[in-house]
Amino acid sequence: MFEYGYEVGKAADVLVRRLLGVREGETLVITADTGSDARAADACASAAYACGAKPVVVHHICPATMGKSGDPVLPVEALAGVLMAADAWIELDSSGLMFTTPYDRATAQNKKLRAICMGSSDVDLLVRCVGRVDFAAMARFEKVLLDKLSTCQKMRITSPGGTDVSFEQDPAHPVHGALELLEGKPQPGSFTLPGAVAWAPKLESVNGTIVFDGAIGVPAINMSVLASPVVLEVEEGVITSFGGGAEARRLEAYLRSFNHPQTMRLAHTGLGFNPGAITRCRFGNMLEDERIWGATHWGIGEISAGLAGGKQVPAPMHCDGSSLGSSIEADGQWLVREGEFVDPALVPLAGDLKRVLV
Repeated sequence: MFEYGYEVGKAADVLVRRLLGVREGETLVITADTGSDARAADACASAAYACGAKPVVVHHICPATMGKSGDPVLPVEALAGVLMAADAWIELDSSGLMFTTPYDRATAQNKKLRAICMGSSDVDLLVRCVGRVDFAAMARFEKVLLDKLSTCQKMRITSPGGTDVSFEQDPAHPVHGALELLEGKPQPGSFTLPGAVAWAPKLESVNGTIVFDGAIGVPAINMSVLASPVVLEVEEGVITSFGGGAEARRLEAYLRSFNHPQTMRLAHTGLGFNPGAITRCRFGNMLEDERIWGATHWGIGEISAGLAGGKQVPAPMHCDGSSLGSSIEADGQWLVREGEFVDPALVPLAGDLKRVLV
């Protein structure tokens, strides 16, 4: 296990002060479950205290599922209460609080809250994906990428593993990144670890084959790094069949067990570009796996209001799966080819971003 006793201090400072903009006198809540790395929580709390803020670390039970299916084991009222009083929130929960009732209440009702999901972040990830990343270079890169994704109309994603899916963009659904944080202008809202963008296209237009050959994050069925690909056939945004081995059968059984139509529907897609992310899935930490350079991912189940143009689409669960080495065509022009950005406007910016800081 990496210790990074010195380096994690810098990484936590970058996260707390540069990205989240925590200021003197503010209350920073850090949530972590029993599967989280307590060293990461302590480092963030120390960084907050050093800048004059008031850190509060809340440890709680680790649900076996992500989303509202985890509510029964969570201290819902207590978590919602402390988050309603926070100025900023760092979520380090290994199971994730996003899509749970405390998350929904806090992000909907606490209008001042600046929240960042850093689920499953241990000190190793903090150092690689935060402390050693040039976020000024990422801001320049993401700004151009967001413009290209937001203005195109039709997209196609393929991968060496067999993904071949096409869809139309929805102009009412924004492409989400972390540009406000990267540019040092944090605003109230919910963000995730920089190094990926996500969006909900016209989901009824999604047709084709999606092959997850990286990881799928479903702790409830012990699914993480995949031993064999999981193949989803999709028609009009609905998963119609599952192909692959035992893991595909387990995923299908899990999704069908909720007997809810949204658990068989796609929720969003996304693209990774954090240079600190390990280039092959190792631990099934979807926070990192979704940020592997040139990897795409798809979410299944609940759709957050931020991705759906302000209108949440509820479901009892949410999970994501990743495809490695993806290629993306936007309006017939190559944006990414087998995991590398090839758009002429992005190539030099990608080169700058790949220069890892020490």
